[in-house]
Amino acid sequence: VAGFSLSYLLNVVHQPKAYEKLNVFVASTKIESGAFCKDIEEKFHDNGLKEVTAVQSNPNDALFAQKLNVVGYEGSDLFLLPESVLKSITPSDIMVPFNAELEKNYVTENAPVYYVSEGDSYGVRIKEKSVSHWLSSYIEFLDEDYYLCLNIKSKNIASYGLYSSESYDLALKAFVYLQGGAA
Repeated sequence: VAGFSLSYLLNVVHQPKAYEKLNVFVASTKIESGAFCKDIEEKFHDNGLKEVTAVQSNPNDALFAQKLNVVGYEGSDLFLLPESVLKSITPSDIMVPFNAELEKNYVTENAPVYYVSEGDSYGVRIKEKSVSHWLSSYIEFLDEDYYLCLNIKSKNIASYGLYSSESYDLALKAFVYLQGGAA
């Protein structure tokens, strides 16, 4: 019992903290999550990133909405969602509305296209319908526009979410990277 307890405690102590890990929720038919996560982890390892996970769910599955609500809303830092999914939810409930500072510092497109709901922008288009994107080597996208959004509950988005901490910004760095492959 003592050995088991010691092993468990050491495992818990060495688990990455919330600000050292990143989770991306991807609405697609398929994802090469190992390669996708490894790519992001290698890119930001020197910034303190210790663990990257990706949750994939097909928007055409019956349980998609439940998975998005439970797994996506509660544990993801970033969302890669097609326009049809964004139209079926209320982005203001869970996503960070973009402001001028966020757009200036973290949106890399010269002429960005945003997903707008109720007058606020909640995502930046990263993949146009019927156009290939560098992430297509990892993700089997649906044939529609895809938007990259930030979860307001993320602990990795500096002062833009519910948990304000300037030094924890790994999700913002990944947000920039996922837009164009450079950060």
